Amino acid sequence: VTLDANAGTISENPEVWTGSGSSATKTITYGTTYGTLPVPTRTGYTFLGWKYAEATIDETSNMFVSTSHTLTAEWQTNTYTVKFNKNGADCGDLMADMTFTYDETVIPANLFTFTGHKFLGWKVNNEGNILTEGEINLSSKQGAVVELFAQWQIEKYNLTFNLNGGTIELTIDGTYEYDQELPTNLTKVIDGKTYRFLGWSLTNEANPATAQTYTNCPDIGEDGASATLYAMWTISDFDLTITLSNSDYATYTIMTEEGTV
Repeated sequence: VTLDANAGTISENPEVWTGSGSSATKTITYGTTYGTLPVPTRTGYTFLGWKYAEATIDETSNMFVSTSHTLTAEWQTNTYTVKFNKNGADCGDLMADMTFTYDETVIPANLFTFTGHKFLGWKVNNEGNILTEGEINLSSKQGAVVELFAQWQIEKYNLTFNLNGGTIELTIDGTYEYDQELPTNLTKVIDGKTYRFLGWSLTNEANPATAQTYTNCPDIGEDGASATLYAMWTISDFDLTITLSNSDYATYTIMTEEGTV
């Protein structure tokens, strides 16, 4: 009787079977049992048993085949579960657990998004190298659970600053990372009037009071994108003279950009 490991491996057991590796042989008397059968191994597969034709053969099976014959190992491909960790991502669709079969390509599309960050790929258990395209076999163990962590790189942008009449001592145009602190030590004085800096806007708003302003680098778009930021100003102080027409006290309401006095 010959054992065919069917892509598996049979460990050497000279007391029972002759040979190892892909096959082994043994002489068995007609009408007796097959006796002890080795358990072969195969990475990524679970051994189900030995088969002859359609019959499953075990050590208690009687051998009623009158000629030399071969028992073939039967295998089941292992499956494992992959979980996805957003690893800091702040938005995007949830990613449900997925089941993969051994020898199956595993690089799923990323559905997470992270403001100001570029997705680089996945790492198993947040360790080692980033998985490459066509990566397979994250686990060979049946029922294993593997966690993939999204890998992110903070984005950098090329920024040009329009001071809108303001001044600053240093050149501030250049490359900035997302959420990096932006220059705020600007000054602006025109015709003796001092202006207060409100922040930077992605649009040159006519009414600074309603503009969306930033003091840290906003999300410009893709890594390497370019943008112009505009300084937004409001008058910081002003002179006010009130002349009373009589000696009686009076109440005056004065509307300014800063509010009501």
